[in-house]
Amino acid sequence: ERNRPMQHCLTLAVFLDLLGVALVVPLLPLRYKQLGITPALAGIVGSTYSAGQIVGGLLFGVLADRVIGKRAVLLISMAGP
Repeated sequence: ERNRPMQHCLTLAVFLDLLGVALVVPLLPLRYKQLGITPALAGIVGSTYSAGQIVGGLLFGVLADRVIGKRAVLLISMAGP
């Protein structure tokens, strides 16, 4: 029960993240067309983003479990670049 505020905060953060993705991703093909990007290059961009997500998730997972702890990793990931 004492973790309720943190749980609500995390739920809101995940919701806002997914909302941002849901609003941007459907518009990407239109933007790529405006910029004159070929479908092959658009595929490379999407694949690179996905690969970055996998590598980043693995690195942050190791950091959280073995190095600096889950709370510190969460704070760093929420701070952004």
